[in-house]
Amino acid sequence: MAADVQLLTATAVVLIAGLTLEAQSRRIEPAEVRCPSVLGVGVETDRTYCDVLIGTEVADGIIVVVPAHRGPAIVTFDLHGRHTYSEEEVERGRGYARYLVQTAVATTEEVLSRPVILAEFRTGEDLSDRVSGGAGPGGVKAVAPVSVE
Repeated sequence: MAADVQLLTATAVVLIAGLTLEAQSRRIEPAEVRCPSVLGVGVETDRTYCDVLIGTEVADGIIVVVPAHRGPAIVTFDLHGRHTYSEEEVERGRGYARYLVQTAVATTEEVLSRPVILAEFRTGEDLSDRVSGGAGPGGVKAVAPVSVE
């Protein structure tokens, strides 16, 4: 693995707003989402972001309760890398970061898939959103979602 790739083994940011399930009847019903730790609400999108410590226990991750349905259910979500943004570093030309985010989508019994994201950050335009509730300019947090899968 290249030296400029930072493997995110501590945290990942998952977008939970707008998470829906689609059943055979094509009726879309929102799922119940249990977030272990909320990072905050996006300034641009008004979406809620979960801050998830990466681990091996399903119970420590984001839990999505699938409503009763007939036939297969489809769960969709956006997955973002988590970046600590510094305007000073960007201005100095030292703002580049590359992240490899590894996750698992699982039931309580088995892993269904293992999505992977390669996210790169160069400028503030690479951020998907800014998160409110911080001490930074405009009341935003230094951590922010970058890229989207």
